[in-house]
Amino acid sequence: MDALSDRELHDASHLTEDQLSLRYKLTPTDARQTVLRDRWLATPDVKLSDYRFEARFDWIEIGVSTNKPVVPVHDVQPKLKKALDDPIRGGVHVTSKLNRNKLEETRDLLILLHDPSRRRFEKIFNVLEQQFGVMGSEGWVQHEVWSWELAVDIYPKRTRARDDDDMIARRVQMSELIRKHVAPSPMLMTGMFLDPKDWMRSHDGVELMPQFAGSLGQRAQHLKDTHKLHLSAADPDNHRAAAIDNTVYIAAKYRVGKYRLQDKIRDKRKRGQRTPPLPVDERRTRIEITVGSHQDTGLEERYETGINTIDDIASYSFDTLRRDLFNFELPTLAKDETGHPAEEELAVFSKTGSLGLKLMAQGRRVIERAKGIRDGTGRLLLPVRQKAHNLRFEDLNCKIRDALKAVATTFEEG
Repeated sequence: MDALSDRELHDASHLTEDQLSLRYKLTPTDARQTVLRDRWLATPDVKLSDYRFEARFDWIEIGVSTNKPVVPVHDVQPKLKKALDDPIRGGVHVTSKLNRNKLEETRDLLILLHDPSRRRFEKIFNVLEQQFGVMGSEGWVQHEVWSWELAVDIYPKRTRARDDDDMIARRVQMSELIRKHVAPSPMLMTGMFLDPKDWMRSHDGVELMPQFAGSLGQRAQHLKDTHKLHLSAADPDNHRAAAIDNTVYIAAKYRVGKYRLQDKIRDKRKRGQRTPPLPVDERRTRIEITVGSHQDTGLEERYETGINTIDDIASYSFDTLRRDLFNFELPTLAKDETGHPAEEELAVFSKTGSLGLKLMAQGRRVIERAKGIRDGTGRLLLPVRQKAHNLRFEDLNCKIRDALKAVATTFEEG
């Protein structure tokens, strides 16, 4: 299968599959736990020190209330934009908190600022206090952080690359690595994103494609309460790979937490259109996590991060955020009768990564339990643990953690 959905539009179109492929080292797990025993640990053959990791807020959305009975929403945004007076930085968007309507009159506003910083919020707060009657003192108004998006960008280091082609190949390999090892946090998603709208899927700018597919047909009576994701993921033939130039999404739009994974060679992409590519040194692997009630249907559902006001950012422990949201795992692979990695698991990993392997193991165990299959002692088989047969990807997790530590400083000084 070609790793690119449209070779004419991607910067790696002239490179071979061998140049773009991510290679792995296999080592015995040597683990005592039954779930890990007699398996191969698969570790990507990539030097993380050859990459630069950067993290920042992409945008932050706050809620404020005016002292006036109502204000026209469409009057607020132009005045905030004028106060920011920064055409190079991201813009500001204002809507009603009730239904995100930009045209109505209300006293409860949502303000979303792209490329946020303390200095830019101070300018916004001055306008809100002086012109729209939002309570505050010394330019710092009463507000609540409603939602935000945090991005981690991973750049190949120019000093470690031979030429532009090597830069491109290294970036593509990292983009593939992120997809193969991402471990979404179940704490953000009800039922561990078992709703079909939550499933891992990819988008090529025109069409959205699920990565777990297949017709399930009529379910047996004992499986009628089994989630579709478990039934689908249990069958390796239902796993689908995403082309590297597709954006991968995990979790539904209305969730309080959702993931987007990109091989980012352009700053913006409108539906069906692609803008000119960035300079080679600015192209990167990107991980975006959106937290909060950004979508209309999610206003009543919140995830408490501890960032309740802009002031909280300076003292916030982003290491906690790393543990909660930015997790990556290494897969272990079963051995076949010859001692080699089982082809079935290799095939699944090549398509949906360690997440796909985890869901396959969990799905098969759910089905076995639904069928009443028991172990040698007569007990019902235990559910598969949260990580299934995976292990923590400590080296990558540490790189992400170190990048997140700089987020507060970037926000305060930006």
